[in-house]
Formats: sequence, C-alpha cells, structure tokens
Amino acid sequence: MNFTRKMIVIFCSIVILLLLSISLLFYYNINYYIRKEFLQRLEDEAFTTAKLVESFQEKSYDILKQIDANTVDKSMEEHEIVLNEAGNILYESHENEEEGQNEEIDEENEIIYTAELLTEIKQKGKYQQQFGDFQMLGYYFTGKEFPKPLYVFISAKDVIGVDQRSNLKMTMLWSVLVTIIVIALTIALIIRWLSAPYTQFAEIIARTNENNLHVQIPENYSIDHLQTVAHSYNRVLRRLSKAFEQQHYFIQQASHELRTPVSLILSEIEAAQKKEPNAENYQLVLNSLQHDTERLTQLINSLLMLYKTNDLNMEAQFPETRIDEILYRATDEFAILQPECKIKIDFDSFPEDESSFFVKGHTLLLKSVFLNLLENGCKYSDNNKVSAWFDFGKEKNTITFYNNGKTLSEAEASHIFEPFYRAQNTNKRKGFGLGLSVTKRILDAHKMEIRYFVTKRGGNAFEISWKV
Repeated sequence: MNFTRKMIVIFCSIVILLLLSISLLFYYNINYYIRKEFLQRLEDEAFTTAKLVESFQEKSYDILKQIDANTVDKSMEEHEIVLNEAGNILYESHENEEEGQNEEIDEENEIIYTAELLTEIKQKGKYQQQFGDFQMLGYYFTGKEFPKPLYVFISAKDVIGVDQRSNLKMTMLWSVLVTIIVIALTIALIIRWLSAPYTQFAEIIARTNENNLHVQIPENYSIDHLQTVAHSYNRVLRRLSKAFEQQHYFIQQASHELRTPVSLILSEIEAAQKKEPNAENYQLVLNSLQHDTERLTQLINSLLMLYKTNDLNMEAQFPETRIDEILYRATDEFAILQPECKIKIDFDSFPEDESSFFVKGHTLLLKSVFLNLLENGCKYSDNNKVSAWFDFGKEKNTITFYNNGKTLSEAEASHIFEPFYRAQNTNKRKGFGLGLSVTKRILDAHKMEIRYFVTKRGGNAFEISWKV
C-alpha cells in the first residue's frame, strides 16, 4: 500500500469513527425524547381518564367508552383499567357491553395486577414496566382533585415512535454513507494534490546518477518544508558534483604524474640497451633510475598521505597538546633536513596565560603541516629564509608563515589548496602540488583554517587560525 492510499484509509477511518460517534449520540438523544414524549402522552391520558371517571357516575361509563372509541388511536392498541382504592374495576377500555363480549387483548398488552403491586404503586405513586412492544404505566391519583383515590393502568404500543425511529435510522444511515463517500473522494483528491510535488520530487531523485549531478531540483514548490528539502538536496548534489569533479581531476593528474617517472624509467632502460655494456654506462643508467625511482616513491607517498587525510574524522576528539612545542620540534627537524634554510620564530603578541598555547590536535599530523609550510616557504623564497610568528587575540589565535618569494595572483591563490595544482612560481622547482592540499585537509579535521595572502611589504604568507 503506497503513501496516498495509506493516508486515504487513515483519514477516512477517522472521519467514519467521528461520523458514527456523532450519529449514535444524535440517535440516542432523539430516541430519548421520542420515548419521553410517548410516556408523557400516556401519563396525560391516564390523568384525563381518571378525571373523567371521577366526574361520571358509574352508569355513565359507557359514555367514556364512546369517547375512547372515537378519540383513541387504535393502532397503538391502548388498554386502560381504572380501579378504586379497594381494587375493584371501575372502568376498562376494551370492555364492550353492547356486543356482550370483550375485544381480544394481546398477551403482551394484558394488564395484570396484584395487591402487592397496588401497594407499591400507592407508596411510590407511579409504576412503569416494558412488556415486549408494549409500555405499561400505573398511577395512584389522590388529593383534592381525587377525593376518592383511583388506580389507573394504561398499556400501549408506541407505533408513531417506532416509525420515527425507523425513519431516523434510514435517514442517518444514508446520510452517513453519502457523507463518507463524499469525504473519501474529497480526501483522495486533496491528498493526491498535496502528494503530487512529493511524487515529482521522488521521480527526479530516482533519475539522479553520477552522470547528471548537475541537474538541480526545482525549489519553487508551494509547500514550505518541501522547498527546504529541495534546497538542501540541491546543496548535497552540488557537493557531490564537486566531489566527482575533484575525483576525476585527481585521477587525471595522478595518472599524468605517475606516467612521467615511469616513462622516464622506460626511456632510460631503452637508452641503456643501445649503449655499449660497460661499467660507466651502467653507473649512469643506475643513477638516473635511482633518481626517477625516488621521485616516483615521493609521489606515491604523497598520494597515500592525501588518501589518508580523506579518512580523517571531522568530528574526532583529539587530546590537548601545546602547539608552540610542536612548531619548535618541526623547526628543529627541518633544520637537520635542510640546514641551508634559515628559520625565525617570533611573537606579535603574548597570551595572558599558558592555556592559550594548548589546542586539541594530533601531534604528528600538526607537525607534518608545519614541516610542509616550512619546506614550501624555504623552497619558494628568494633568500632561503622563512619567518613564523604567533598572534594571540580575544576571538582567535594565529600562526603565520612568511617568505619573500614571488607572489601569486588572485586566480592562482584560489586554487593552491587543490590537489596537483602548481602555480607559475613553481615551474622551476620540484614538486607534485599535493602538499598544501594535504595541509588543508589536516587543518579542516582540527577545525582550523588556513588562508593565503600577500603582505603589505610583499611576499607570501600562509595564516593558520583557530578559535579561542
């Protein structure tokens, strides 16, 4: 069962339950007043009969019978008996003296009374009992209106009430059925109308694959939250599209970078095969192969490092460590590797306490970031000098690495953190364009930022910043 049908079933079920509840409440309420009206009519009739019996002499009771014959609705099969206080019958509506016989009385309509029942009625003033379709009432009338107390029993069938109830049931049944059908159709149309954007949304998503990530979902839906979902989904598509483009670019560049040293190695081997087989030629070939192999090893290690940074958990919780100590260790290590490069570390401002030196980070990863920035600074500087300085502020702290080499244009600066990108100032220098990309990914995992800018005095600066 799809979503639309489920919603139709749920809403229709709720509507049916509400309609049935209201209908039952309405029916029992009307039924109560129909019955109340019938009982009140019987009580009024019993009182009227008692007054007439009180008014007429015994010899004039036949007049009462004539009145009953002309006024009583025979379809109700009324049966009345009036007794004096001694329990003797003074009047009975079914008795027919002229024909010398009594009308046949339904067993359910037969009024049976006992001395105990008369006593109970005298005490309570009223008696009520249901016998099948007939309702029997008993009354004891006394007081100023009745100097001679009377018992009046009346039994009748509520024919009008039965018809009213039957008509009411049929009317309510058809009303409920028609209402349910109309509401079901209305709900179905409304839900289909409301679900149409979702259906369209789902169809677009189903057609999305790696070849059409650039196709955006329309965001002009009439439903606010669907607009939000579409906007969020388009943002995800844009990120995925960018990731696929970067992956494609990475594969192309990696293939190109790997092909170059491999081609050189093959060329060296082919050239060696054409030369005279002597020790001098072999030594030259081996030296060249060693150089190309070392370059290939460096490239592979750089690719592995870049791959590992992709697996860094951006939500990882690193232990606290002193960032100044990591920088000093990286400086000492780099000085051993490249003693010709001069490094200067300074402070633009000092922190109020030592806690500002502590950051949550991975010591080895942060050291690799500093080593890479020191190596780049020394490689691209004009005087083999690199400066680094700390600056501690109220909102963020920074470390800036500076060299006086050739600066980058704005277009070049916007791409320097992409894998394999090499600016114009790197043409004469060895490298693969992976170092800054690895550096940025490591800093992203540490919730740190890095940016490139040209200083006022000229030269290149890389600023690492983190929030206090």
